[in-house]
Amino acid sequence: MKKIFLVVCLCAVVSMGCSMAQIRALFGAIEKPTIESIRPRILGLDFSGINLAFDVDLNNPNSFPLKTPKFKYGLDIQGSNFMKSEGTADIDLPAKGVGTVVLPAKIKYLDIWKTYKGLKDANQVSYDLKGAFVVSPLGKDIELPMSKSGSFPVLKIPNFSKISLEPSEVSLTESKVKVKANVTNPNVFEMGLDKLGYVLKMGDVDFADIKSTLSKSLQAGETGQIELDAKVGGLSVLGRILDGVDMGKLSLTPEGSVTTPYGEIPLPK
Repeated sequence: MKKIFLVVCLCAVVSMGCSMAQIRALFGAIEKPTIESIRPRILGLDFSGINLAFDVDLNNPNSFPLKTPKFKYGLDIQGSNFMKSEGTADIDLPAKGVGTVVLPAKIKYLDIWKTYKGLKDANQVSYDLKGAFVVSPLGKDIELPMSKSGSFPVLKIPNFSKISLEPSEVSLTESKVKVKANVTNPNVFEMGLDKLGYVLKMGDVDFADIKSTLSKSLQAGETGQIELDAKVGGLSVLGRILDGVDMGKLSLTPEGSVTTPYGEIPLPK
């Protein structure tokens, strides 16, 4: 009777126009999908945090599509879980083909610094992506584990050191000064400084019309020299500077925006 039942079922399936692959699937011969690759990429970056995405390619070797796989994943930092997410992908896996599922991860630097105080000065952070996809061909759950290790950058403001000042043109009403300083790109990627402006301060001295001569980009970790032309009012102020009167520490603060491989990014105000 069992043999007769199987033959009847087989005939019914054939009469419905099912392929042999579908027939094998119905009787348990389901091929397990595989994860082909995981590709991290940066969607957005600013001084508050970073938006990541992981493009996961899932290969379906079966001759029938697989409906919307479920996923669960977490991002570990320094061996402990930083974030978790789960849901259902918004695509079907095509028959005998590859479907790409995008897993987002939005990270705020402040959250990292609060949780991992040792990363306060880090210019990049290592992570471990761990999780799994669940596909259910013909109602049978199949779990596909995934993992990926990498790092993401922490955006840093360029810093200045060895700031010096010397007069260049002198008049009774207004003098021009030249400011020199070393500038370092503390990031792990190239940074352009040509769209920066500067605020120059020294005690109660007001500097005006500050213009930079540095137009080149700095490579990751590179230090270059910047020169600024500025105006300062009157001989009396310039005389105090030249006489070495203690007027406060000379400071240089950038403003405006920097250019990066991820676009132009405004500096925080």
